[in-house]
Amino acid sequence: MKGKPIRFHLKNSSILVIVTTILFLFSFLSVFSLTGDILEHAVFIGIGALIIWAFSFVSYVTLNKFSNIALFIALLLLIATLIFGSGAAGRSLLIMNRYIQTFYPIAFLVIFFMVSFLASNIKDHQAITRSEAIFLFVVLGGFCIGIALRNMSTAVLLMITGWLIMFIADVKPKYLFIFIFICFLGGVMYISIGSIKEKKATEQMALENSKDRGSTVANRVKYWMTGESDTKGYGKQMTLAKAAVARSGLSPTGPGKGILKQSMAEGENDFIFALICEEFGFVVGSIILFLYFIFFITTVQLSNKSGGIFAKLYAVGIGFLITAQGLVHIGANLGVIPATGQTLPFISKGGVTLLVSCFAVGILLNIAKQNGNDAIED
Repeated sequence: MKGKPIRFHLKNSSILVIVTTILFLFSFLSVFSLTGDILEHAVFIGIGALIIWAFSFVSYVTLNKFSNIALFIALLLLIATLIFGSGAAGRSLLIMNRYIQTFYPIAFLVIFFMVSFLASNIKDHQAITRSEAIFLFVVLGGFCIGIALRNMSTAVLLMITGWLIMFIADVKPKYLFIFIFICFLGGVMYISIGSIKEKKATEQMALENSKDRGSTVANRVKYWMTGESDTKGYGKQMTLAKAAVARSGLSPTGPGKGILKQSMAEGENDFIFALICEEFGFVVGSIILFLYFIFFITTVQLSNKSGGIFAKLYAVGIGFLITAQGLVHIGANLGVIPATGQTLPFISKGGVTLLVSCFAVGILLNIAKQNGNDAIED
């Protein structure tokens, strides 16, 4: 008698926990291998795990009530960073002798507000009004402009994520087209002006340390397209990143034996994927890439199973934001796109970005819990 095929059920929440845990393990091993210092990072991972666990019990319906406060905090952080920002390119606030990068938390808070606003105004499956759409465009566009003054890549990620959320929420296509067209023109003008100012900026200071990010973006695009850079050290960093990936192959150097990390600035953050490939091999790098795809697919499934508009939009929006950040980091390390300075979610050395991502996963788990039977079959 022929036996029945083996079937097992795996919940979306379980997949999210498994993927995040594996990424944490890669993070622990890679940061220790690259820096030899693990205590501080281990503390961040531990706090991140506690955040995931704690917020999995906090109803997202309750958090939804604080969306206006979230937007206000985002605005304060943006203004404070633009005025008092220090550290690399003025993208951080110096708090208790630590540089805290604020733009990723700002992006998360803006997405949180947009999802809440759409959920509150979409009633009986009716599309939001023209005035409501304009309000959202002003909010999203305003924050994107402010962030772009210091960090173009995060501004682009926020813009695309916000646009995707509005598209899923059935905002009229003509409104979406006008918004993206305006953003495109603004971006082209910003980079063009930066290109004009590029040579003057390099005469005064190292461009990568300048707060004029238009010049920086123009320089990075120029290097990506031509292989020429007007910034001391920038072309070297990109060359080292691609060399680290090329060295990996099927016979990596082994944990702690990487050579290029010694010359790589911010290797445990901006270029950690390339250095992982050098020490652990491209197969491990491919597994990490696969895990991000699994993460996004799971959030999409979670979104499809969610009954409420807030949960549906939040799940796919946050899933896309985290996954896109990971893909942008990997793409830049491989030389597929210009360098962006984006960290690798859940893997780069601990910081605010790691904790905010953990907060997002905690809410995703709560959404899965509220959905009840969120099992998928394999």
